[in-house]
Amino acid sequence: KIKRILQDMTYKEKKFLLFIDDERFPYVKNPKLDDVSAYHYTNYEPFKTKKWVIVRSYNEFIDKIEELGLPQICSFDNDLGDVGVDEKTGYDCAKWLCTYCQTNGLKFPDYHVHSMNPIGKVNIISYIENYKKFVELK
Repeated sequence: KIKRILQDMTYKEKKFLLFIDDERFPYVKNPKLDDVSAYHYTNYEPFKTKKWVIVRSYNEFIDKIEELGLPQICSFDNDLGDVGVDEKTGYDCAKWLCTYCQTNGLKFPDYHVHSMNPIGKVNIISYIENYKKFVELK
């Protein structure tokens, strides 16, 4: 049993990069598929050079962090295709992650917002930066 606990702890301490987007990928080498590559319109170099864990929804985002722990870098899309009364967006993911970090006494990870929705992008960045300014500096 102790061996299993130690394996779980080691697994959770591994660094990983988390990409949340309902349809795109961080980087696609085929130029014919540029429309599904976030790198194509952001030129964010870690998309091209790093291996990312991809999640497609708010619930997958939470499940992956609860499974693996805090990511080293998290890249957010805003519109996650979850249309309906209780729509969850990348903004909701950012809010959840701020609460998770505060509750667990963790520093917010490095992040990037690759959303093509300009208002959603500003909202995510503003929320995270306000969190970091007022919570992490206490």
